[in-house]
Amino acid sequence: MITDYLKAGYPALLVRTHEPERFIGAALKEANGRTPYQWDMVRGFRELGNGAEWEEADPFDLPNVAARGKEKAVWFVRNYHFWLNEPPVIQAIQNNLPVYKTKGITLVIVSADARLPLELEREVVVLDFPLPTREELKTILGGLVESTGITPEDEEAVLNAAQGLTWEESENAMALALVRQKKFDPHTICTLKAQMVEKSAALQFSQFTETFATLGGLENLQEWTLNRFKNRRSGLPFRGVLLLGVPGSGKSHFAKALGNEVGWPVLSLDMGRVFGALVGESEAKMREALKVVDAMAPCVLFIDEIEKGLAGVGGSATDGGTTQRVGGTFLTWLNDHASEVFVIATCVRREVA
Repeated sequence: MITDYLKAGYPALLVRTHEPERFIGAALKEANGRTPYQWDMVRGFRELGNGAEWEEADPFDLPNVAARGKEKAVWFVRNYHFWLNEPPVIQAIQNNLPVYKTKGITLVIVSADARLPLELEREVVVLDFPLPTREELKTILGGLVESTGITPEDEEAVLNAAQGLTWEESENAMALALVRQKKFDPHTICTLKAQMVEKSAALQFSQFTETFATLGGLENLQEWTLNRFKNRRSGLPFRGVLLLGVPGSGKSHFAKALGNEVGWPVLSLDMGRVFGALVGESEAKMREALKVVDAMAPCVLFIDEIEKGLAGVGGSATDGGTTQRVGGTFLTWLNDHASEVFVIATCVRREVA
């Protein structure tokens, strides 16, 4: 993940991940002969891989400590975002970036969520460490099968249920399913995913009871959508539908029923709950919500009355451009996302007498 940046001599990187240990373990394989160090706020710093003792290092002095250390080194700095907005730290990093460049040192800030101060936005490259791939989830499942002797009834369903969880979450969820159900039960694994969704203020893990059998009409739409699911092909865009109609025509009922018909979880996105009071908060909420949606794939994303959430995207809003930026983020994702997320958005058509 960071090999090319190390080879190119980038002095500072910010890697966002909820799995710092897994990232550092993977990054050590890409160190390309550089001496690896790790720092955290409790233990201090030490060189990795040689049994070195931890040494104290004040967070405010850490950029200088790294600059005084060995050449050709990579420093994995955990949870340093707590100090990133401190003026002395900003200045220390700026002062030492040329030193890092000259000595072949890369400072890698590892954090679950960090926002760079304006002064460092153009200096530090931001990367996202991906969650476990399907092959890695298969490795986790294989290890549990080997240790317990229990074979999953439907391996694909288990892997789908675990998609979007971290390595540890996946392992724990599969183990929990074995304890509770004596088998690899996908529904038990999905409970952890539901908890992950509930942490996002704008998303809700919806368990609707509606089905196509309770929906009157819209037979052509039902047939077209089910055919779309049946004939979807890997690598081709899988987007969704926008339903426009008068109130009471069955738009929301159809959206709620689809998940039950295809066996996919349904997430509801409330555009109104995306917007926050702080500068940049709304955009961050939207990005975080879309990351969760991608992680939950395959799933159905339901957005009711989308026209209200996107009102002002065309430039008429008086909120300093926040609505335009949030709407732009969503529309860009809608056009570009490669995950198996089928979006159903409803839009009310107001009849004029």
